[in-house]
Amino acid sequence: MPVILMVLSGCAFLDHFFHRICLFSLVTGLPCPGCGLTRAFAALIKGNIQDALSLNAMIFLWILLVLYLGYCRYVIQKMQAFTPALIIVCLLTIAYYVYRMVYVYPEGPVMSYYENNLIALFLRYSSSGRIFR
Repeated sequence: MPVILMVLSGCAFLDHFFHRICLFSLVTGLPCPGCGLTRAFAALIKGNIQDALSLNAMIFLWILLVLYLGYCRYVIQKMQAFTPALIIVCLLTIAYYVYRMVYVYPEGPVMSYYENNLIALFLRYSSSGRIFR
């Protein structure tokens, strides 16, 4: 329970001060491999399969992975069986991310550049001569 509260507090802090909760996007300005997964899940709950696919098609593998996690934890009681599946889904998510960055970026609902990212702000600040004198 304390971990959930810490995560929610961190998300609230980031959203309040930076209007972003994705650390990857906040730092680099680029969408992360998981961008769109939450909205895709919400679209699935509403029955919008097409919207879920357009937001992040990997949502289906992640849902299967969570179901497999439950199976490993509560049915066969062998969590070691879960690790290879987790690695495969993570690698497929990264491959899909690379595909989207090449063929979709910067179009699409979740594939946008965040201009006020920390790297850009740091570079602007340092190039103005206020840092490294």
